[in-house]
Amino acid sequence: MSPSQEAQVIRWINSKNPLQYGFDFGLSLTSVGALLARLGLTAQKPLQRAYQRDPEAVALWKHETFPSLAQLAREQGADIFFWDESGFRADTVHGKTWGL
Repeated sequence: MSPSQEAQVIRWINSKNPLQYGFDFGLSLTSVGALLARLGLTAQKPLQRAYQRDPEAVALWKHETFPSLAQLAREQGADIFFWDESGFRADTVHGKTWGL
């Protein structure tokens, strides 16, 4: 492949998912792995972030809401547990994608 063709393959892989190109399956390591490795792409898990994430609300939680809850828990001799500490996820990612 020419350098411009390789660049086009990288754009295809990084810009859309296989369903958007009309494929009903993902790109597997056996189907394109050697080419992707030659282009410097490796299998990666996608980032887990909520689309509706609000940095101001996160800062408020970290600096005001949680400290007041922690103080209340200390006063009452209570423990605070978070669902994500239990190892269960409702939005788990089972697949990987390709990226530099």
